[in-house]
Amino acid sequence: MNSVRITFEGQLWSGARRAPGRTDRSARLLHLINHSGHFGASYVAPIPIRDLEVELPTEGEPSGVAGLVAGRSYAWSANDGRLSISVPELGLFEAMRIELG
Repeated sequence: MNSVRITFEGQLWSGARRAPGRTDRSARLLHLINHSGHFGASYVAPIPIRDLEVELPTEGEPSGVAGLVAGRSYAWSANDGRLSISVPELGLFEAMRIELG
């Protein structure tokens, strides 16, 4: 099976708000949701998406990407204001904390 690539363009974080209790802008939260198990009014287990590559603009140099659901770090690279994150497998959903600076 081929890998899946998702690319975001534009000012992705322009409307971002600080998390409650945070006074800095040192991290961003990215949610990935797999809707493959949703069909009209019914729901079944989603089909896992494997070898997912997510690319998005970044405001600064990231220092790490942590999966809050999977409890693991993700491989990433940054170049020319773009961040690429490699996700080996996406089940139902994942929340990623992107550390900046």
